Amino acid sequence: DRLIYTPKTFPNYFVDLAPDAGFEKYVQDFSSKTRSTLKRKVRRFTEASPDGKLDWRVYRSPEELAQFFDLASELSELTYQARLLDSGLPSSAKFRAETIELAKKGRAYGFILFLAERPAAYVLSKRSGGIVTYDYVGHNPALNALSPGTVLQYQLLEYLFSDSAASVFDFTEGEGTHKALFATDHRLCARSFVFPRRMGTSTLVRCHLLLNNLNRFIDVSAERLGLRQRLRALMRSG
Repeated sequence: DRLIYTPKTFPNYFVDLAPDAGFEKYVQDFSSKTRSTLKRKVRRFTEASPDGKLDWRVYRSPEELAQFFDLASELSELTYQARLLDSGLPSSAKFRAETIELAKKGRAYGFILFLAERPAAYVLSKRSGGIVTYDYVGHNPALNALSPGTVLQYQLLEYLFSDSAASVFDFTEGEGTHKALFATDHRLCARSFVFPRRMGTSTLVRCHLLLNNLNRFIDVSAERLGLRQRLRALMRSG
């Protein structure tokens, strides 16, 4: 008497922050080419800093998280996530209050990478049990050549490997080369809905399935024609 509809399956990438491994072991598991590329990006960003030092900061306390929101919210408005996907850092007073409440319990993490005292990239994460989630992220598109998002990801993982309360960094739903690069593993996950088996519901579900299949056809066609990356670059550039 139920209709179970699974419109999407996806790989859920994550990083195992096992304390017996540690950050150095984690880095060594990359290929030599990848290790060299990551270290070069960190070095290049550091050299671009006026004082030649890598400036990135961690915000954990309620007072620090309040400062994080002030700094990251301005940067979020510049990102394609906010401009095109409506998924930038939430600015509502309720969201801030909820995050600061988590900070009181030690379960909120704000990370910001700076260049010349201005935010270049940010990540806001929350922890439930030992799982730290990749909740909100963004970087200044004008600094794409310096890979600020990759540099901040590298640094924050080093920090989390030293945090005894964190056991997994969860990249959550969604695919991407960035997630696949940094992940130590992934699990196949699904988004499913359960409905009463009725004629109207069945019709709506089938219409949604048809639309999804059409979207997938367009997506695959764009990939085969080499249009997908160009469209993404166009979207991100505004």
